[in-house]
Amino acid sequence: MEIQPFETAAAGALGVIALVMGWVQLSKQLGVKDKQAVVLTLVLGVILGSLREAMAQGLIPPSFLPWISVVIVGIGAPLSAMGLYKLGKFYTNGGPAGQQDNVRRDPTYPRRIDGESPTTRGGGA
Repeated sequence: MEIQPFETAAAGALGVIALVMGWVQLSKQLGVKDKQAVVLTLVLGVILGSLREAMAQGLIPPSFLPWISVVIVGIGAPLSAMGLYKLGKFYTNGGPAGQQDNVRRDPTYPRRIDGESPTTRGGGA
């Protein structure tokens, strides 16, 4: 049994984290409550983390590895597309509830360190 370098193990763990986050966010959109989402996160994390470690340690027969990869990528790709779509929508709408637009329109933004803004010369904010 060969121990993996930390970098390789961390990279695999990041993939597991991304999949768990995607599945939990999707389940929340489908109506799963917060406490149930915590349990779902724990269960999916244990299952996917164990599967990843079993693959890394060679405990799964090599003939199954391509199929596991197909299933993981097949599930992960749509989740990634959904996340990318939501991220684009978030930034094109100016952030949460249009807060970015409010900041840009605020005449006292940006404030200088001394408290003076471009519109309040000498008086502070």
